[in-house]
This record gives sequence, structure tokens and C-alpha cells, in this order.
Amino acid sequence: MLDNALLALRAAKRGAGERRTLTYHRGLREEALFFQDVVREFAPALRDGLIGPRFQPIVSYPGGSVAGVEVLARWKHAEGGRTDPSRFVPVLEEAGFAAELDMHMVVRALVHLKGWVDRGLGTVPVSVNLSRSSLRAPGLPDRMTALLDAYRLPSSLICLEVSEEAWSSDPAQLKAALSRLRDAGFSIAVDDFGAGATSLEDLAGSPVDVIKIDKSFLRSQMSERDGMVVKSLVRLAHDLGLAVVVEGVETEEQALFLKEAGVDRAHGYLSAPPLDRASFVALLGGGV
Repeated sequence: MLDNALLALRAAKRGAGERRTLTYHRGLREEALFFQDVVREFAPALRDGLIGPRFQPIVSYPGGSVAGVEVLARWKHAEGGRTDPSRFVPVLEEAGFAAELDMHMVVRALVHLKGWVDRGLGTVPVSVNLSRSSLRAPGLPDRMTALLDAYRLPSSLICLEVSEEAWSSDPAQLKAALSRLRDAGFSIAVDDFGAGATSLEDLAGSPVDVIKIDKSFLRSQMSERDGMVVKSLVRLAHDLGLAVVVEGVETEEQALFLKEAGVDRAHGYLSAPPLDRASFVALLGGGV
């Protein structure tokens, strides 16, 4: 009973909002075991190459050509399954390992980008995600610049994506960290915009170049009100000098609406799912 109560207490402390009371249920124990498994297996998985990139093409509107690629972490288990990043990334963040994952994925992204450049393939900007813990590290700009120097790549080819959630904690420190990165030549994107409480007013004057509108703004049947919200958001973002990318585009109807709304770029299963390296290279036109 005490073990179960402690599990409920831990979950209540981690909960958002004012919900501070939680009754134990079996899912809490399963969550705790998953947490332990991820923490225990993370270092061996990195060492054995089980955590690697998938490539999500980003297309330009209205033309639809490949305008960039987001590098996503995927964890391949020995039995063949793939751990959902929406589950294991928060665990690594809580356990203090998210920065290590970030650097692993940055290096993998640079390795592939360098290969595409050397082979003369079509070069497009590469987006990589940075966690809040990475952005707290004071030496991050120097480390990122040193990596680019090592691979002889320009910072203009790298977009650093920061989740909207990161703005909820110490925004002044976050802005200072992003300013240093932007001064080094990186472009900065706010990921999953609209999923949290951040507004465009919060981003005004911040070192941000791109907002990526969360897929929750897209519905299978867009009402007139839904359309007005998205169009207003796009217009305001452009007035602030921000490019607009929309996530999770799945239908031709959604794509047509977004083009009419003036969205700059988009990604989702309509254009392509996250691809393995060979498939993305083929999409760039370089074969496999």
C-alpha cells in the first residue's frame, strides 16, 4: 500500500494545473516500470546504435517542393518494436538525459547533411530539436559552432527547434540562450505552437524566426471559425516577420486551405511520413 501511495504521490507532484490529489491505479505502476526501463536502457541503446534519425520532409507552399527536413529520434528495440518518442523523450528530460539525446541527434544530423553536401545532392536546411535542459547549458553555442566547424558546414543550414512548453519556465534565460545561438547564425523555430499557453505577443522581440503551428489546429472538417483562427495567426506571424510552418497535414483539403491562408511550409503524411535515410536521399533526387 505504501509503494502504491508513493507512486500516486509522485504522479500528483508531476501533474499540471491545480490537480494535487491522485488515486493509485495500475497504470501508475506500469508508467514507473517504463520510466525505469528507459533510464536503464538509454546508454546501451546509444552505444549500440538503437537510437537514430528518421527524416520528416518539409515542403514549401504553394509549390510543394522539398524545402527542409526535420530530424526525429527513433528508438529501435532489439525485438523490432519502436518506442514512441512522445513517451521516452519526457522520461529522458525528467531523468536528466535529454541533453545527451539532443547532442547525439545533432551529430547524426550533421553526419548525414555532410554526406549529402559531399555527394552533391540537393541541400536543404535541417531542423533538430533542443530540449530545455540543453538550452540551460552555458556552453551550448560554442559546442554547436565547434561541431559545425568540424564538419565544415554553415550554421545557415541548421534550424534549432524549441518546444513551446520551454517558454513556460524562465523565459528570460531561454531568450538569452536563443539569442546567443541566433547570433552564431542558427535559425530558431518554436515547435508545437498553440498547444500551450504561449502567444505571439510573448514571442514579439524574441530571437525566433519560425513558428510551427501545432497539428491540433487542423481538423478533418474545418469550420469557418477554425479557418479564421488559422488565417489570423498566419497574418499576425507574418506581421512579426516570422515564417509559418504547419505540422500534421494529412489531406489535400487541408493543404489547399493552408496555401490559401498564406502558410509558408508544411509537413505531414500528405507529403511523406518520417523516412529512413535511403528513402529521403531518393526524395532529394540522389538515388540510394
